[in-house]
Amino acid sequence: MPEFRRGGGNSHRISYLDVAKGALIILLVFAHFRSALNRTDFKNDYFEYVYGWNSIFTCFYMPAFFLISGYCSNFRKDPKTFLKSLLKSLVLPLFALSLVNDTMYALMVTHQDISTTLLKTIKSGGTLWFIQALVIAKVICYSIQKVTDALIIMLIATFVLLIAGVALNQFNLGSNPFYYQHGLVASFFVALGLFLKENQSIYEKALKYCLYSYPLLALINFWRSPNITASLSVSLKTIPLFLILSVCGTLFLIVICKKIKKCSFLEFWGQNSLVVYALHFAPLVYFFKLFYAWIQPISILSFVGALLLLLTTEYMLCYLLMKLFQYKPFKWLLGRY
Repeated sequence: MPEFRRGGGNSHRISYLDVAKGALIILLVFAHFRSALNRTDFKNDYFEYVYGWNSIFTCFYMPAFFLISGYCSNFRKDPKTFLKSLLKSLVLPLFALSLVNDTMYALMVTHQDISTTLLKTIKSGGTLWFIQALVIAKVICYSIQKVTDALIIMLIATFVLLIAGVALNQFNLGSNPFYYQHGLVASFFVALGLFLKENQSIYEKALKYCLYSYPLLALINFWRSPNITASLSVSLKTIPLFLILSVCGTLFLIVICKKIKKCSFLEFWGQNSLVVYALHFAPLVYFFKLFYAWIQPISILSFVGALLLLLTTEYMLCYLLMKLFQYKPFKWLLGRY
């Protein structure tokens, strides 16, 4: 989510990748509709029609963020510069936004004691799994590149780590502090993004292939979509399917966004996707409970009305949060100083 820029000292943003991230973060908020529902007592058959098709994009939307991050990363830095960049762009936002997010969740959803909640956040090293996994994945890729510049070796090594991460999770081999198992899986996608950046001919061919192949793959595997979220649903048997869907889905979205080239609305969401990722869920659960208790969606008409009100309010709040984090001192929490 942060640091989606080309390496090598060129700090200009890649517009179509910002567009892709914008589309991804909007889809992420929508996908969490089901997670919000699980935290309420509401039951209605209409809910299935809302999230039933999520597997079309949930199979790739988080791997896409990792791959794009790898594509826009520069690991040819000295250790001091790399560490400074990592602390500023990822570790600082991890702790700062985790504290804000957990405060919001305690106030809006659980109504727990805030001091106790924040103490747990600090002890756990933050509660935003994506950022934790990305930190680990970047450290892994940086360490490998310090040993060898051969990106194919990095791909092979991170693929082995991906298998290890899946196996550790599948067989419950110990706890998963700092989401290191997710980080092992994510390292492959970061490495793949870096590999595609350095091999543009392969990248362009893969984009063309996935433009036509992914829609067919999505239809064939509509109900079978292993994915990586806060709960890793990939098994050793489904790794091939997971990789095919996640990589093809990511490149399918990228090629569509590359054709769009520029879209200021999606670019703004993409450039501020970290804020939305970190802070959208507590308000989503709060609005869900508020609107559905108020409207009582027992008919298709009232259900649609409640759904539209929920999504409109949620996306408007996300937009306001993104605008807020354009100003000091809030943007300092993102390492933008």
